[in-house]
Amino acid sequence: MQVIPKSPIWAQVESASRPGSLYDVRVEDERVTCTCPHWTYRMSKVPDGRCKHIDAVSIYYTANRGMFDGTQ
Repeated sequence: MQVIPKSPIWAQVESASRPGSLYDVRVEDERVTCTCPHWTYRMSKVPDGRCKHIDAVSIYYTANRGMFDGTQ
């Protein structure tokens, strides 16, 4: 699953089941959201709900910390 960082609060993740489709993962008002159907229709209703795209972005940003704040 490819993560494409856009900013410290926004990344895009390529769909595993629909190559070429991208989902937006964002931090909004201290909550992480995703535009994938699983998160939109199921996990958005659960406090701190997550999906595999949110997990992929979390792992990416943790592994590359400092990358987006100019401290490479």
